[in-house]
Amino acid sequence: DVVRGKGKGLIILLHGSPGVGKTSTAECVAAHTGRPLFPITCGDLGGTSAQEVEENLERFFELAMKWGCVLLLDEADVFLGERIQGNIIQNSLVSVFLRVLEYYSGVLILTTNRVGQFDEAATSRIHCALYYPPFSKRRALEVWQKNVDRLKRENGLFTTPIQLDAKKIMKFANRQWEAGTRWNGHQIKNAFQTAVALA
Repeated sequence: DVVRGKGKGLIILLHGSPGVGKTSTAECVAAHTGRPLFPITCGDLGGTSAQEVEENLERFFELAMKWGCVLLLDEADVFLGERIQGNIIQNSLVSVFLRVLEYYSGVLILTTNRVGQFDEAATSRIHCALYYPPFSKRRALEVWQKNVDRLKRENGLFTTPIQLDAKKIMKFANRQWEAGTRWNGHQIKNAFQTAVALA
């Protein structure tokens, strides 16, 4: 790029169903690169005023660069959607985001539950886009098993150890899947946390 400071960042888009590992992937990227993860959401960027959003974006981008962070913008849907004629607020937010993004030279990970229907100018600035499909049965059962294994490891840390029947838990998970109840990673983790709190 002939303009100094333009296009030197690494922009990664993780998109797909909720609770399938997008945020976990961002955590792994940060851990693998030895950098802290700096998570922000659209709510951290202010209201619907394009000027306020631009100022906050620039501030967060500057902090992330100063700290050497991997910046995670979670649920970035509002900045990635197609611009629609007549929707001035949405269009101005997308335009501001793309303009500020153009000069960011750090690592930015965007997550969204939106699948497809991205603004063409946004996709042209993304270096790597990964789609996360809904869980298959095998993947869902792996997540259940990982939570069982984690609970087994942590069980000795509780004041009173919890009685844990891993086989019953996995049978329950299998029955839930067969009955058509498809839990995502957030729901599975929350179920374990609730069970521990009630034990």
